[in-house]
Amino acid sequence: MRPKSTAPPIMYRKLIKPILFAMNIERAHSTVLFLLRMIGKIPGGRALLRAIYRTEHPSLEREVFGLRFPNPIGLAAGFDRNGEAFRELSALGFGFVEIGTVTPQPQAGNSRPASSGCPQTGRSSTVRDSTTRGYTRPSPSSATDTTGLSSEATSAKTR
Repeated sequence: MRPKSTAPPIMYRKLIKPILFAMNIERAHSTVLFLLRMIGKIPGGRALLRAIYRTEHPSLEREVFGLRFPNPIGLAAGFDRNGEAFRELSALGFGFVEIGTVTPQPQAGNSRPASSGCPQTGRSSTVRDSTTRGYTRPSPSSATDTTGLSSEATSAKTR
């Protein structure tokens, strides 16, 4: 195993956390997803996230119902509702990432704010906002694969 740098935890505690905690929780959520997507667009961005954050060790591996997971820590459904940054989230070292859902129509979700945080305890209370974009039938001019997903969704699936 390689030694871990202390720079990422310090950078998180001293820079990232204070900025995110100053925002309302919905804004912080969308900002994190946006930044993760941007990192994914930079060549080598996901590899950098993996190098900094992923920890692999045989003692962490789990097999559940015939599926192998690199570690038991996963990200629950709801954080990446539309599946926009699942590769970047995986690169952060989660053993599994549950992403969005497919709905026939866009859904408005819960009234705002859907979540609230308590900086004193570091805990958040979440009434999950289930806003989704919904499934949109591709126009005849757009390319589709056999699943019926638009070429944009297909390219996101294969990146």
